[in-house]
Formats: sequence, C-alpha cells, structure tokens
Amino acid sequence: GNAAFKAGDFPASIGHYTSAILADPSNPTLYLNRAAAYLKLGKYQDAERDSSSTLKIQKDNVKALFRRGQARMHLENLEGSQNDLRHAIELEPDNPSIREELQRVQKLALEHLKRPKPTRSALPLSKPQTRRVPIEIIDTAPATSVQDDLLTPVSSRPLNRPVAATSLVDAAPISGTQALENKRPEQKPPQNPFHETKQTRNAKYGGGIFRFSGSHTIFRSETSSIPRPKPQAGRLPRPAMNLAAFTRSWNTLTTDKHKWTLLQQIPPVSVSRFFGSSLEADILSSILGVLLTVLSAGKSEQSLVKEYMVYLPQVPRFFLIYTFLRGGDKDRVKEIWASLDGAGVTSDDDKDIKKLWDV
Repeated sequence: GNAAFKAGDFPASIGHYTSAILADPSNPTLYLNRAAAYLKLGKYQDAERDSSSTLKIQKDNVKALFRRGQARMHLENLEGSQNDLRHAIELEPDNPSIREELQRVQKLALEHLKRPKPTRSALPLSKPQTRRVPIEIIDTAPATSVQDDLLTPVSSRPLNRPVAATSLVDAAPISGTQALENKRPEQKPPQNPFHETKQTRNAKYGGGIFRFSGSHTIFRSETSSIPRPKPQAGRLPRPAMNLAAFTRSWNTLTTDKHKWTLLQQIPPVSVSRFFGSSLEADILSSILGVLLTVLSAGKSEQSLVKEYMVYLPQVPRFFLIYTFLRGGDKDRVKEIWASLDGAGVTSDDDKDIKKLWDV
C-alpha cells in the first residue's frame, strides 16, 4: 500500500490498505494511510470516516485530526474543521502545516460570514387570485328526432351490409335502368397492411408511414458511397463551448501549442466564470506547463500569459486546489513570475497577486 501510494497509484493503495484493515482492524495507521489516499482522490467523506476510525483507537492522533480537518474543510463543515485543527495545534504547537491550514479554514469561515444572505420578503405570499369567467352557451343541443337511430354504426369506410333476401313472390321485376342505378360499385378487398413490408423485409429502410388502407409510404435510407474523412492526428478540435467539452479536448491534445490555442478560446477575464468550482489540480498543473512553454518560446504572448496568472486565482476554491499541486508545479509558478518580471510586464501592483501564488 505504501509503495503504491508513493508511485501515485492511489486506487491500488486503497485496495492494499483495505486488505490490511480486514486482517488487522485494530491498527490505527492503516485507517490513517487509507484516509490520505482518499484525500488524494477527492473522496472527502471516506477520508473523514477513516480519520474518525483512527481517532476512535487513538484519541490524540495529530495526523488523524489534521486529515479529518482537511476533509471537513472540503465538505464545507468549517466549524468541525476548525475544531479538529485547533485540537491538533494544541498537541503540536510548532507544526507549521497545521497552523497554515487553520488560517485558511478561518479565512474561509470569514468569507462565508461576509456573504450576503438571501432576504425573504416580509409580506406573506398571497394566494393567487382567481376570477370567474362567464360561459355563454351559443349553440343549443340539437333536438333528436324519432328517425335518428343511435345504434346505427358509423365508420369512415363503406360497410358491406348484407342485402336481405326477398322471396320470389314479393320480388318485382326491375328494369335495366333501375338495375344500373341500384348496382353498387364493386369493392376490392383491402390490401394486406404488411404486404409491402413482407416483400421488403430484407431491405434496410430509414422509416415510413404505415396506413391501414395498405397505401404505405416507405422512405429508403440513402447510402453515400463517399467515405467519411478520418480525423487527422494532432488536429485542433472545435472550440469548446462548456467545461466538459474543454476538458475532453484538453486531455486529447498532445502538444502545448494546440493546448495554448484551445486555452485562448477562454478570455482571461472569463476564467473564473468558466471553470467555477470545477477546476481540478491536474488541469491547473497542465495549464501552468503550457504557460511556461509559451513564455520560453517568445515575447509576443507575455502580456496574455500575465492576464491568465492574474485571473486564475479568482477561481472559486483556488487556494484549496493550489495546495494539491506538487512541488514541481509550484516551481513552475515561480519560473513564470520570474520570466514575467524579467520581461518588464509586471509592476508593484502585482504583489498581491503574487502572494496568492505564494511567490
């Protein structure tokens, strides 16, 4: 489990730690290590549960308090997170990581208090007013006559009613003209509704209109002999209109040049609104690598790179995402700002922005 954790294979480490817990459920370190793996994967509820399991065995385990405080901070349980971190700082007052994490949680709590609460209307909601609409009867019901037969069948198709047989005695001779007038047109038997379908069962059709009369309309699918063009490797996809499309396109691109072109589709001032609270640490790490590559390529994009570095910290929960970056990623941040300083793009007004990047 430890070897998989160091290699970055956190799901495998969770599996090994789970097997170890089943073999020795009284070992607090196993729950603590699995909680660390859950934190890496963003499974904060599981991390909180395993940290609590460690604290049930060891009440004053500092690491368990620290990791449960981190998990509760992500779960927006700020009060519980502060309690855990304060308890941990009492046990280890010289631990800088715990003190820094406590300051961040307290800052989050202050921002939460400063948010304007939604105001409710003082007036009670009134019931929707209803109005009566007068109904005027224009046409009266038609009077039924004695001749109307309500049991007479009505159909949209002509009915072949059998003619009552008459005796030879009552039958009167009918002239030729009357015979022609009384003769009904011969009706053909209705065509089988599925006749055409049976004939074309093996053929592929795109759809159709099936009528009871048998006069169907079938639309055959047109197959084009022209082969569709295959996507070219390394070709830049269509512009991303939402975060899901951007992430999918970003992960499929292999060159920083194409990623930079895709990133420019999001104006720096719109970065916070575009990503919202869904920006992940791996995407931020990849963006930093692209920005550093752009700076090393030339001087034409320095101002635009600076704008991205200015507006990225405005993404919600940026400092939480920044804590999950690796040391190499934070070194990239320092190189980016050093390159911007050397190019003369920055000024003294950017000191507050640099503090957000821990520079």
